[in-house]
Amino acid sequence: MHRAFLPALAAFFLLAFPAAAQIPDPLALVRGAAQAPNAVPPQGAQNAQSANYLAINDVPTRMLSVPAAKDSPAWKEQLAQVITAQKKLSEAERKAIEAEKDLDPAAAAAVLGRGFTREKLPKTFLLLDRLREDGNKIINGAKNFWKTERPFIASTDVTPLGGKPSNGAYPGGDAFQAIVWAETLNYLQPDKKEALRKWVDETAFRRVQAGQQFPADSEGGKELAMLVLGELWQSVAYRNDMAEAKFEMMQAGLIKEKRTAPQIPPRN
Repeated sequence: MHRAFLPALAAFFLLAFPAAAQIPDPLALVRGAAQAPNAVPPQGAQNAQSANYLAINDVPTRMLSVPAAKDSPAWKEQLAQVITAQKKLSEAERKAIEAEKDLDPAAAAAVLGRGFTREKLPKTFLLLDRLREDGNKIINGAKNFWKTERPFIASTDVTPLGGKPSNGAYPGGDAFQAIVWAETLNYLQPDKKEALRKWVDETAFRRVQAGQQFPADSEGGKELAMLVLGELWQSVAYRNDMAEAKFEMMQAGLIKEKRTAPQIPPRN
């Protein structure tokens, strides 16, 4: 699936799954808080004992594009791309790879600003952590299904950087997780949409530069993420937690309520 197709696919999910439009309106919460200073926003699924939004069986991982067979012409071309990417590595890129050994939602602060921290936005980060918890189960299930080798295992011409993951390569886990986070944050801060999607592409490519994934692995991770996002909109717990995260980001001043000038009726 070409990355240029992803925004269109995301729009399709919003149309195909109308539950996305039923997310509680955080602006109503803000107005209510202004009228009643001692009021607190309604608590959603964050108080529930189960933190999961999705189960492994909710996502049909067999729908993903089939990765190239080892030693096939397509596979060899993918391997050549990994080797070329490693030869062109800059020192700054090497440091970025080391810094992202364990991808954390706080990495999105590079796009969203210094105010995007766990300390200032505990509910927002709880939402993102829960997405990671569910995502880890789903991505590991998909990797176990496809069982493909990582580049650094498949070829001695590839040097592993930033660790040596022992699980399979396809679909790419960091690309998967980054796009699930990014598309969730896109709803919370639509003005950062393009910057977040660029961050996803850069994060995914660093896994290729690290010799941990083929380019097709990252694309498979993005495909799986879009399937997951479609299922997430059906989760009441996810929609409630999204509303609370948006309310929190408004209180922190990261989201501004848009106001329109009052319409003055013309004089007769």
